Amino acid sequence: MFDESKYYLGKLCKRGHEYEGTGKSLRRLGYKGGSRRDGRCPKCIHIQYAAYYARDAECIKDRNRAGYRKHREKRLLYHKNLRIKHPELYKEMGRKSRAKGNYLEACHHYREANRERICNYNGEYRSKHRHKVNKKDRERSERARQTLQASYVRRILHQLDGLESKDIPSELIELKRTQLKALRASRAYKKGELPCQTTKPQ
Repeated sequence: MFDESKYYLGKLCKRGHEYEGTGKSLRRLGYKGGSRRDGRCPKCIHIQYAAYYARDAECIKDRNRAGYRKHREKRLLYHKNLRIKHPELYKEMGRKSRAKGNYLEACHHYREANRERICNYNGEYRSKHRHKVNKKDRERSERARQTLQASYVRRILHQLDGLESKDIPSELIELKRTQLKALRASRAYKKGELPCQTTKPQ
């Protein structure tokens, strides 16, 4: 069933996009479901936009880049305020954005197609903002150490046993994590930071 707050059933469109054998096409309502009807078929809109982008792809990219550069600071400030004031809403928006299409596959394809460009940009950024990048790297490493993340445990196993990251199974990571937790608890107990818990004999 379609979303009645966005669409309604109307006359069959000129491309014959019939909705589930009803003999009618979906038609778009006005902005935010207002009383004024848009009346266009959503599938026809998609076809028209695809043809437009295919015809003027470079021009559209240049215009989008120019618009992003012009309003970059405003967009960053908006997302920063939204992330601070409404963290749950911001996370939900991110999840919905990643759920559209095959997000991970698209990202992988982009990285493969622009590998050299990405490497050059990362190198320039690190050299330009070395202090900021080093600070974030230290914070990330400390967070991984405190929470015993998989990346930290893999590094420990590599340093102690010479194992390569790709050859370390998840079961071994979990066992090493348990061992590290036990060692930390033992050290904390010896320093008096962890109270001794004794149980009475039955």
